[in-house]
This record gives sequence, C-alpha cells and structure tokens, in this order.
Amino acid sequence: MTAPRRDALTRAVSQALHHSPVSLLRLGRLTRLPQSTLWRIANGELGATARVANAVATALEKLGRTCGEAARVIRRAQQAASKQRTP
Repeated sequence: MTAPRRDALTRAVSQALHHSPVSLLRLGRLTRLPQSTLWRIANGELGATARVANAVATALEKLGRTCGEAARVIRRAQQAASKQRTP
C-alpha cells in the first residue's frame, strides 16, 4: 500500500508531531486521539483531517502555556532566592 499524498495540512501536523515536547502517547491523551493515528500521520501513512489538526494545535498551545507558566514560577523563585542571599 502506498502512502497518501501529503498535503500542506498533513505536512504541518506531521512536523508538529515530530517536534512535540511530549511523546505521542501523551499527545494522544491530551487530544483524545489514538496514539496510532498520530503515529501514522507523523510517519506519512495517514493524512491529517481538520479535526485532528485542530486537536493537535490546541494541545500544543496548552502545553506551551503550561510550560511558560512553570518557567515563570521558577524565575520568580530564583529572583526571590537571589534577593535573600544579597545582604
């Protein structure tokens, strides 16, 4: 069986899956999509639908916000610790 022609949406989703900061398993849980579907899109065996693309984009946006918030908490703690050490 040959791989489907990869349109721009499928290429974009595949690239995002390959560069995701989390595993396909975790992304599957976040998107409520089967990990196997994400794997098949990432590996060119399946085209991405608008629904899948939206779910992946939403999950990645949420991850970005969560990581950004976590980084801000760390930076504030660093600043507080630095101020405590300064006489």
